[in-house]
Amino acid sequence: SFLDIIERDLFQAHMR
Repeated sequence: SFLDIIERDLFQAHMR
């Protein structure tokens, strides 16, 4: 689901 992608992107952005 696209939601999973958004959550993953958000998580990565936070971990950046």
